[in-house]
Amino acid sequence: MKRTLLIIGIIFLLIIVVILSCNKQIMESEFVDDKSVPVTQTDQNIEQRILAFKERISSNLKEGGDYSISEAVWNIEALVNYNYADVSNNKMGLDIDSSFITVS
Repeated sequence: MKRTLLIIGIIFLLIIVVILSCNKQIMESEFVDDKSVPVTQTDQNIEQRILAFKERISSNLKEGGDYSISEAVWNIEALVNYNYADVSNNKMGLDIDSSFITVS
């Protein structure tokens, strides 16, 4: 009986040691970097659309065509995200930041 309790105690201690020694190590490969994410044609089309909008609003010429409200909101939000978003953030020490943009 004493021998059985001793074996069970040793096994229990080994299990505790194994569980406590298994710490998850954060590896850089777990985070998405620019090279591992394939760029699709849709992504390129959206980028071209954003850049075309940026070019259009930066020119002082009035060109034909109007935007609907939802299209204008999408273009402005996409342009702000395109200019100010940080895609290289690896989520370590993530900070929450906000900006407010007023359009007259």
